[in-house]
Amino acid sequence: MKPIIFTGDSFTFGEGLELYDSNFEKFVKKIYNENEVPFYTWPKFENITWGGSAANTRNKYKFPTLVADKLNTIFLSKPENGGDNIESIEFVENILEVYNNNDFSCVIMNLTDMLRDDMEAGKQFLKNELKIYFNKHNRTLMQDFLFSWFRWESEKNNISFIQNRNAFSTYFKSNGLTIQHASKIQEKYKSLENFENHMHTKTYEHIIQKIKKINIPFYFIGNWSKFDQSVLERLDNDEIKKYIINNTIPLYVDGKEYDAIAKLPPKQPNHFIHKQFSWTGNNHPTKYLHKCIGYSVYTFLKNKNFK
Repeated sequence: MKPIIFTGDSFTFGEGLELYDSNFEKFVKKIYNENEVPFYTWPKFENITWGGSAANTRNKYKFPTLVADKLNTIFLSKPENGGDNIESIEFVENILEVYNNNDFSCVIMNLTDMLRDDMEAGKQFLKNELKIYFNKHNRTLMQDFLFSWFRWESEKNNISFIQNRNAFSTYFKSNGLTIQHASKIQEKYKSLENFENHMHTKTYEHIIQKIKKINIPFYFIGNWSKFDQSVLERLDNDEIKKYIINNTIPLYVDGKEYDAIAKLPPKQPNHFIHKQFSWTGNNHPTKYLHKCIGYSVYTFLKNKNFK
């Protein structure tokens, strides 16, 4: 089988798997502070986990390694931890500046939180169509606007922004939009849900445009974000169904099938690291869950009969 490209965020990277080296776990725990929650976060420990024994352990147990080994091939993956959806696809584009798309069998991408992309495609639409400008260099403005509108709908029953200026200035003081621009959005979309649907749709459309140009079979691991997964499922868009939903890999965990990581039972003790290493507060997949994801991807690709 030709090489596989794996891309995504910290779930594909394998954050936290280094803790399954008991010697590394003991080393980290020397500075454990029970008042610091979460304790085991990447920014805090990245200097000692990029390389060395931590990297060896992580690469051994993460699902891209398990899949490639079972299929007797190699894989390429992002060297960085974390990332957003567009950045994940740009990693593939960068590879194709050197190699040909025929050099690879497929791309496997785990979907991540849409807010990490900051809805840039949606913001471009708002700029072009409504002349509304979110500051491109401040990655919290869209997020702040969405959260503020959520509060407004919950507490104010989505009454008019423009007719309630005093309340608006209280609820939306940090979002960076004028009341005139916010009212334009409210007038066009009527509800926060409609706005979110369209912003997500624009990002997916941008992803699909890139996938078409890449021209390598693209498959997805369903989102770990419950909210983003719920939005994806309510979008009525043929292209999104064709390129994203219909190309999502079924996950087989504990004898059951799931279409997204977000659908896994929340109280299972062996799915996420903070359940097995409670002192960490780290919400990434365990060694066991990586094994389940790896088996699911392997089974899916095996049935595709890639050469």
